Amino acid sequence: MPPGESSRYDAEVMLRNPRVLRIVLWILGSAGMLLSVAFFVFLKGPFPAARAFAVTGLWQLGPRAAPAMELYLEDSDREGVRHLAVQALIAWDGDASTPWVDRFLQDEDPVVRLWAATSVRERKRVSLAPLLIPLLSDPDLEVRTEVVHGIRALGVRDAVPALNERLSYEEDGIVQMLVVEALGELGDASLVPRLLPFLGWEGGTRNVAQNAICKLGDKSLVPTLIDLLGSPNANVRGGAIDLLGTFADASSAPQVVGFLGDPDPLVRDAASSTLTQWGDVSVAPGILALIAKPDSGVYVDAAEALESLGGRFHLPRLFELLDSPSPRVRWLAVDAVKRIGGRSEIPRVVERLDDPNLNVREYAASCVAQLAGQRWGSDVEAAKIWWGVHGEDPEFAPVR
Repeated sequence: MPPGESSRYDAEVMLRNPRVLRIVLWILGSAGMLLSVAFFVFLKGPFPAARAFAVTGLWQLGPRAAPAMELYLEDSDREGVRHLAVQALIAWDGDASTPWVDRFLQDEDPVVRLWAATSVRERKRVSLAPLLIPLLSDPDLEVRTEVVHGIRALGVRDAVPALNERLSYEEDGIVQMLVVEALGELGDASLVPRLLPFLGWEGGTRNVAQNAICKLGDKSLVPTLIDLLGSPNANVRGGAIDLLGTFADASSAPQVVGFLGDPDPLVRDAASSTLTQWGDVSVAPGILALIAKPDSGVYVDAAEALESLGGRFHLPRLFELLDSPSPRVRWLAVDAVKRIGGRSEIPRVVERLDDPNLNVREYAASCVAQLAGQRWGSDVEAAKIWWGVHGEDPEFAPVR
């Protein structure tokens, strides 16, 4: 008998024996039962940890395990096993045959809706983007926030009416700001009247609304902005002035220059920036008049506008302020003459070396030092000595 034939022959003889066959079948049946019990314990058993382990294993198999994974969507462990199954199916969506994300966008669990909305945005599922629109009214704040992010990121212009409507009901400031920002990117000029009231809000929403109006508006908005200059709300006045700098030109300067004297620093700063942007010398008298008010705190903003516009102003008007009864105004006039007039105006600055106010005298000495290229700082006597030597130089002939 060839080698190996004897062992096969023995096995066949044993299997023909009914007793041996029963033993073998019992062993196989017991093994199958054990495997069934193990399958139940891990896949459908009472232990959440075991089921979670099974779901993790299925996840590693990829989209072909989707039918088995679907069984766990009804798992009693909602925040453990079910959430794992949802995450796996969302990760597979687009690869498997069943579109899970659109189903999960309507899930009763806000966490699942949030994950689904995030997936639409991050994976740029433009075809599913319209399904985000109904979720603008979702009761969960995090879901609404993510949905607005998604609509904006994916450029869902069909969502503009729903976004506009949401502004009337949204109570959360962050979501409101995001909605305004989205409208600025997705909307058109017809939305500008809807956004103008947000200029009166505080913080980021006001800035976002202003940026949105800049994107959507045009010169036809100028009359409306001029009307808003009369608002009792300082934020509205400041925002209107900033927007005039974008849509108007120097012809609106007479309406703006007076706001350099506004009691609110935000408005004064906006007026200074806008006037500087226009660079119109015709506003000089108005700015100089504000600088000359010794009892107001607005002269700093007016001076910034004056300094930014530089030599476009007529120096004789500044020279008049050198004799102002207010020490603050004289100090400011010295500074303005130094910046605008330069070295040739040293004679005008030297006049203030005998000013009755010590601060004005010392600042005048410092300005002379800077214009003359010297280093005596605020030493008034050193400035006078220098002037005694160089005062007759032709380059310092005073302006008449």
